[in-house]
Amino acid sequence: EFCIMATTMIDLFDGPSDLFCAGMAFGGDKVAVFSFKRYHPLIKMHPLYWHNYGYAKTFDGYSYYEDDDQDPKGLSSHPSKISKELAIEFLRRSSKLLTHELGHLYGFDHCIHNRCLMMGTGHLVEDFRAPSNLCGVCLRKLQFRTGCDIVERYKKLSDAFRKMGFVKEEVWTLKQHRHLKRI
Repeated sequence: EFCIMATTMIDLFDGPSDLFCAGMAFGGDKVAVFSFKRYHPLIKMHPLYWHNYGYAKTFDGYSYYEDDDQDPKGLSSHPSKISKELAIEFLRRSSKLLTHELGHLYGFDHCIHNRCLMMGTGHLVEDFRAPSNLCGVCLRKLQFRTGCDIVERYKKLSDAFRKMGFVKEEVWTLKQHRHLKRI
């Protein structure tokens, strides 16, 4: 089977009153689209009026304006060049979104069992804090749908995370791989 996945750096909207939509997946049709615009590590926005945004000079891990400030000083309308560390954070955020939406294309609903890549999130701060891994329930769903070898999957994920510079994720998946190899 295959799917079509499109990406953009332009905001997406699900309807006229929508603030913005990071991604939309139509599982039955195997079609999805994602916007990585709001995943830039330097973006700052108002928590209610998301059309009001800019780019900070430094990264603090928080994407919303402080204290409901509607016109914060020092923001640029365009992002500046980012460091290697911030490029890795941008890739981490974007890859989690892409993988989450790919899960929907495989028929996964939002996870209600554990902290999981497939859990639903209510805003970007929750989204950025979500783990990069599937919980045991969703991992079993993936294995059922794709026939993947879980031990081999963890090894390949660990290698991919290392190549992308995702240290925390690499360590976690390598630990899972080693544990499962022993049993």
